[in-house]
Amino acid sequence: MGHKLVAATYNVHEWVGKDGRQRPARAVRVIGDLGADVVALQEVSFCPTGPGRYTMEDLARHTHMQVIPGLTLTKKDADFGNVLLTRHPLRDLRKLDLTFKTREPRGALMAVLDVHNVPCTVIATHLGLQRRERHLQVQGLIKEIKAHGAGPLVLMGDFNEWNTFSGALRILKAHFGKGPTPPTYPARCPVLGLDRIMVEPIKALQKVLVLKTPLTRFASDHLPVKAFIRLS
Repeated sequence: MGHKLVAATYNVHEWVGKDGRQRPARAVRVIGDLGADVVALQEVSFCPTGPGRYTMEDLARHTHMQVIPGLTLTKKDADFGNVLLTRHPLRDLRKLDLTFKTREPRGALMAVLDVHNVPCTVIATHLGLQRRERHLQVQGLIKEIKAHGAGPLVLMGDFNEWNTFSGALRILKAHFGKGPTPPTYPARCPVLGLDRIMVEPIKALQKVLVLKTPLTRFASDHLPVKAFIRLS
């Protein structure tokens, strides 16, 4: 017997859709359609003032989920970065700095959630654009996982990796095994599997799917990925 966890990852592209307009409500509808218990968001933009005002409190109210911020920089007067949404209680939280030299700041949220009294570690991240950068970021993540991972573990986010033979993916597959990586980018006609959900142990991963609807093809430049996970 076990409990089911539905996890999802979604790059919301600063809430900017195919029409070039910043509309958080569209991405929030997508998040609702996912029906997930925990969601990793990338490229989230929180602007406290002005016509584009959108805050963490707004996101929590609209999704009915706890918002755990992992913001990495400020751009255009808005705080920007990763966010973890959860319906399950938070037991512990680590914020990891994955910034590589002078590249854009990157990070990860490493949260231990209480999923029906089972501790489950969830890591939400957005890796860099350079091959060497991603390689070192993945090495850092695996080191943290081995040192601090508790119970079943879910690693998810925008990995920015399209080369299936890359060193970063070889490291991840050596630890997690080879799971499904359906294409998610670009949203209108996806060909690259940039957005991934990896689970340890891999036998807990029951199914992975991409949400393809007229709204998801319009609301961002990435499609969201959803996984069904059984926790023993």
